Amino acid sequence: MSALMVFALAAILNLGCAQTEKGSATALPASVESWLGDWKGVQPERAMRNSNGEALVIRGKEATVKSSDFFFTILEGGKATMRQEFADGRTMNFSGTWKGQLTDTAQSASAAVRESTSLGAIVFDLAANDTGAYRQYMLLADQEANQVICAGKASEPRFAVER
Repeated sequence: MSALMVFALAAILNLGCAQTEKGSATALPASVESWLGDWKGVQPERAMRNSNGEALVIRGKEATVKSSDFFFTILEGGKATMRQEFADGRTMNFSGTWKGQLTDTAQSASAAVRESTSLGAIVFDLAANDTGAYRQYMLLADQEANQVICAGKASEPRFAVER
């Protein structure tokens, strides 16, 4: 099984554990009509953790990773860009590709139905334009939370994104 598939499956399974505020029962985004375009969100501040998942403490204080603003642009032809703006003013620009994932309902549907069904998630493979740093993120239509969620590594908090 490829690393991308493992990441996508882990992100979907872990998404159920994320604490989110329940939305109204109307217009639930079981899928998004068009993923193309710009998406933005704020990844909240979080504690730095060691390989065992324990918070790092330096000089008696818990070490933190400050919040970041994320800007995704999903282009036709499977191309994507992402800009991450850090609280301290630094910016990283990424370029790469995206792949769509069908919703659970669409995966079990006939081929004719699948062709007209919207995607339930987008998975990005991105490399930094200047350093070559690699990132994988997923935008997922979360029906329970009535929003689109961005998921990264397991150690990163999930956060809502919007157009």
